[in-house]
Amino acid sequence: MSKLLFGDLDFRKFTPYLIKKTEDDEPVPILWDEEDEIEINYDVYNHFCQYIRTMFNTFPEEKITDNDTLKRWYITKDKRAIENKKKLAEQGKNESYSIQALISSCINHPGFKYGLKDLKKVGVCEFYDSVKRLQVYEQSTALMKGMYSGFVDGSKLKPTDYNFMREI
Repeated sequence: MSKLLFGDLDFRKFTPYLIKKTEDDEPVPILWDEEDEIEINYDVYNHFCQYIRTMFNTFPEEKITDNDTLKRWYITKDKRAIENKKKLAEQGKNESYSIQALISSCINHPGFKYGLKDLKKVGVCEFYDSVKRLQVYEQSTALMKGMYSGFVDGSKLKPTDYNFMREI
């Protein structure tokens, strides 16, 4: 998977180091590839993370507090969520879509423009964009059909809600 995202970048070549920018600074961790002279510092790491989060539309919830009770509550809540995900996975009830389920549902949808052989040539970003666009198109079509049939009150909708060519 990393080859799809990062091309020929070989993460096995990187060695962790602690460096100081100046004598007074705290040492900061970096990864250094001596052969290709590539440095992955905190800024590059954040850029990678933001790219992957945007691509998969997954953004962590930031929880900042000074209250110790609230801090313990956040930790407990997150631990329970992890335990629940493990239990669901053991039961075979995964709440997130796997790549296989996305590919299967898209290929079997009449509006999807790629076949299984074509899909192997498509990049990850292009595939996820197609998945999102297909969802937007289906939602927009359902809203418009509901408005025209009288089952949906169109006066309470924004025009962007039923515009399938909107930004996603």
